[in-house]
Amino acid sequence: MPTERFDRLMPDKKKAILQAAVMEFSRVPFEKVSINKIIKNADISRGSFYTYFEDKRDLLQFVFKDFIDRAEVVCKECLKKNEGDFWEMLEELGRMLEMGMQKEWKDNLLDMIRIAMFQNSVEGIMEQCSRMDAVERPQTFENWIYEQGDWRDLKSQDQEFVRITVALGIQTLMSAVGQSFKEPERTEEIYRLYKKQIEILRYGACTPNSSAANG
Repeated sequence: MPTERFDRLMPDKKKAILQAAVMEFSRVPFEKVSINKIIKNADISRGSFYTYFEDKRDLLQFVFKDFIDRAEVVCKECLKKNEGDFWEMLEELGRMLEMGMQKEWKDNLLDMIRIAMFQNSVEGIMEQCSRMDAVERPQTFENWIYEQGDWRDLKSQDQEFVRITVALGIQTLMSAVGQSFKEPERTEEIYRLYKKQIEILRYGACTPNSSAANG
């Protein structure tokens, strides 16, 4: 992850480096990513690059960590706005599909999707980001949402049960967002199906008196 020297840079310079990295990682597979192109587009020297990051993998981790951090802020603000109601949070975030996102977030999500298409090690990198985040910040997003959310309507308030529920909800949201980018003409249908998926996640697919429930 970035060094302290990178952390001390002016915001505009950090943004330039981030944009240059996103541009390159969304253009070619990891092994073909050119540090020379990144430093040229960011207007920094090669020597400076290596005082900010260990290598291009370190930079890719930063790209995803930055996106995750900003996405967490949006989720936290939305959960607070809805007084801890996770389901209302998902409903409100899902309305982005129907109403259209702000251009900045739409562009950011498209960039992440493009990067994920090119970088076959993205899943491992995101897992590493999560582990590093847990070490760096005792109050992780998972812990925060568990403490701030209202889970009284869940079958269990156990932290692991809540964590799985939250993960499934966020995965459903991101899947719907990704589909809407690929097939914008189906946005209305995708949003309708998203709401149905969230309803099933919240209330279950079986009736309380089903044979499975009684078994």
